[in-house]
Amino acid sequence: MAGLPDLEAVDDDDDIKSGNEDVSEAEPEAEDDETELCKFLSVLSVSKLNISLSSRLMKKWDAPVYAFFKPMPEIEYIDGRKAHVFACAASCCRCKSRLVHCFLYTRDSSSTSNLHHHAKVCWGEEAVTAANNTGNAPTARDAMSNLKDGSITAAFERAGKGKVTYSHRQHTKPEARAEFVRWVAESKWPFQIVNNRAFCSLMKMGRPEAYIPSAETVSRDIKNVFVHVCERIAKMLQEHDGKLSFTTDAWTSPNHKAYVAITVHLEHEGKPLTMLLDLVEVAKSHTGVNLAAAFAEVLEAFGIDTKVSQFISESKGIDNSLIVARFSVLPPTMPPTTIR
Repeated sequence: MAGLPDLEAVDDDDDIKSGNEDVSEAEPEAEDDETELCKFLSVLSVSKLNISLSSRLMKKWDAPVYAFFKPMPEIEYIDGRKAHVFACAASCCRCKSRLVHCFLYTRDSSSTSNLHHHAKVCWGEEAVTAANNTGNAPTARDAMSNLKDGSITAAFERAGKGKVTYSHRQHTKPEARAEFVRWVAESKWPFQIVNNRAFCSLMKMGRPEAYIPSAETVSRDIKNVFVHVCERIAKMLQEHDGKLSFTTDAWTSPNHKAYVAITVHLEHEGKPLTMLLDLVEVAKSHTGVNLAAAFAEVLEAFGIDTKVSQFISESKGIDNSLIVARFSVLPPTMPPTTIR
């Protein structure tokens, strides 16, 4: 036909041969897909079987020690030996490895000794004892959420001279407020330290929900704690079996305020104990009479005016005879006192 290009003649045998070649090339690919599918189904069936076996065995894992590990263990084969691999539930495991291998088909396959050893090292013996007292793993897991410490030794407790251990759990709000009181008081920080930018960044980076009390809350808590501490010290001194010794030291501050510090000395639980009893302003001449009056007021406030054994003044230029004169006019509850 006019206008059509010349067409190349094609042999039918070539078409058939070419088609057969395509089919033969596709057959190995189909076989590979089928083999891969069979392998996948085989692995899937084994995984389902392992999960089924593990789920069935979980009913037997009711010992409280399992509460310290993740509920579903992994299954591994080590040198042809099948083992359940339990992962420690602690966020920061303190053992060399957070994994504990429990080999199956052994005489002691049901033994939990390895789990106990790991839990005691990581969480503390007190934690394991507390968990064992619950009776079973589910109850232990529920109880763990209410325990005060993650290693379940105190969150910042020293065991003898051992290093400080830290909790796996964040502080509750009451615990955090107590720690802030202790930190600010012991380190002599201003209350506004809780608003420091760098401090807030260190506290909240990675855990933005971490609780930081306001400066007003810290101030109020420290004042309340101070009152309770004074009451506890007064009770301890009142119940002390024996007399108490006291020392005073007086000085004038750079802003021209006169102060007197009073310390108490005693033997507590077989060890010498010294503590600051009070620091009072004496806006008078530091004569023996005035110091004795300030001293007597502090003793009466703590309810220990009958337990004085010795009074030692470190203030220079004070006439002790004036102190004796002052004691002579105090209430008769004040016992005879050695004054140096």
